[in-house]
Amino acid sequence: MPVHFRITARPPMRDLLGRFAKAESAFVGIRREEMRGEGRRFVDFAQQEAPAGPGRAVAKQIGYRTFIRNNVAGFEAWPGQLGAWHIAGTGIYGPRGQLIVGLRGQPLRFEKEGKVHYRMWVRGIKKNPFFSRAYRRWLPGARFALRRMGLKWVRELKGAGAETKEVMR
Repeated sequence: MPVHFRITARPPMRDLLGRFAKAESAFVGIRREEMRGEGRRFVDFAQQEAPAGPGRAVAKQIGYRTFIRNNVAGFEAWPGQLGAWHIAGTGIYGPRGQLIVGLRGQPLRFEKEGKVHYRMWVRGIKKNPFFSRAYRRWLPGARFALRRMGLKWVRELKGAGAETKEVMR
């Protein structure tokens, strides 16, 4: 009959809960900063992919904000009104498929290359999925950031346990 010898050491539940609480409180700040950085990085990509019209008006309307809700950290970005029109398309290229005409029969006024142009109607703009292109450029770096965030949490968890007293001698 083989001889078995087993020694186990289990930390008390109170010790584990204390470690998790300390690590979690420190990790809230880490997650917020990581999400702020990832949100800023996504907006930079979206602004680079946005249509470059006069004054870069579409790129200037792109924004984001970070949030922490129910222990979930994240960010949300929006293209702004001009960006939404570019993403969906307008006129015959958009969802309604109709020309854009001036209200009450007034001509539409445009400035292009320093000249003023008047038109009674325009076809609109084709769809431009610049937000999707920005997402595809952002995703590889985001995966790396999530991995880095997970490693920071593990370090915080290990660091929170360093203060516990050794029970056995």
